[in-house]
Amino acid sequence: MAFVELNNIGVSYDKKEHYVLEDLSIEIKQGEFLSLLGPSGCGKTTTLRVIAGLINPQKGQFILDGEDMTDVPVHKRGFGMVFQSYALFPHLCVFDNVAFGLKAKKIATAVIEEKVQRFIEICGLKGFEQRFPKQLSGGQRQRVALARALVLEPKLLLLDEPLSNLDAKLRVTMRQEIRRIQQQLGITTIFVTHDQEECFSISDKVAIMNQGVIEQFNTPEEIYRHPRSHFVADFIGFENFITVTKEGSAYIDNKGQQFEVDASDETSTAGQVVLTIRPADIQMRADDAIPGSNQIRGKIRVRTYLGRGYQYEVASEQGNFIVTTADSDLFEVDQEVTLTLPSDRMIILAK
Repeated sequence: MAFVELNNIGVSYDKKEHYVLEDLSIEIKQGEFLSLLGPSGCGKTTTLRVIAGLINPQKGQFILDGEDMTDVPVHKRGFGMVFQSYALFPHLCVFDNVAFGLKAKKIATAVIEEKVQRFIEICGLKGFEQRFPKQLSGGQRQRVALARALVLEPKLLLLDEPLSNLDAKLRVTMRQEIRRIQQQLGITTIFVTHDQEECFSISDKVAIMNQGVIEQFNTPEEIYRHPRSHFVADFIGFENFITVTKEGSAYIDNKGQQFEVDASDETSTAGQVVLTIRPADIQMRADDAIPGSNQIRGKIRVRTYLGRGYQYEVASEQGNFIVTTADSDLFEVDQEVTLTLPSDRMIILAK
């Protein structure tokens, strides 16, 4: 049974002339970590605000644990929320920031002391209780914001791009910490991000959003291996797309090049479709053999060093291809190469 249900949610900011969210529906099990992933303006933060009670939808229902929460005001929902800006009180120390919500509820002092100390320890802030926000690093401030949300022991934890203000290395550390804490407490969590790697590394389920609708909802592994639309594939790192027509068991492009694709990945049986493949899955070699099925001749136009390897832009009759290789495989700009697109790595998308 679903713990969180969004049923046909519709949100418009201009008197229903344009819906930011259009008939959006999703279900989340208790204890799951769900990420809403998508580009700016896709509706992910609006979805989070509907759940938080900060926005009233024009249509649809929000159900939590069997209870209709659609019209419940934000202050009565009791959810934990961590914002992009942290929103800490600069005049309060760490202890008092974390304790703020409990004091507002007039909880007994002894209970506050116990709860605050527990979540300060869970969030790795022991020894920082008397410091003020200006005396903390970005990662420490983020932990304070997280502890303040968790200390109320909410049914639902909402995270609105909480790592966007941190540097790259700290983002990795904090996302691991968030996942550790979420699993330790077993709290149902909804996380908004535009970062694919960040999202896939910590989520149980991912909803990829585009223009107010969910393009694909599944586990990170399933979305990574089997994107179901051109938008999803492009957003999660597929950079090579070829329009083809199916003829028998093969796919032919407008230059007559033939491609074979493993039947297990077929999603269409007739008409024009799009084949796609990740840059790292393309095999590149330097030879002048006559290409066959799934092989393309081309010339390297650009080489970029990535640290762990190289990225190449290869021009061909089929268009430009992006290929990545290990740092031991070095090719030169203007070098003629043959690209092999393995049939078991090709994905078929609807045109």
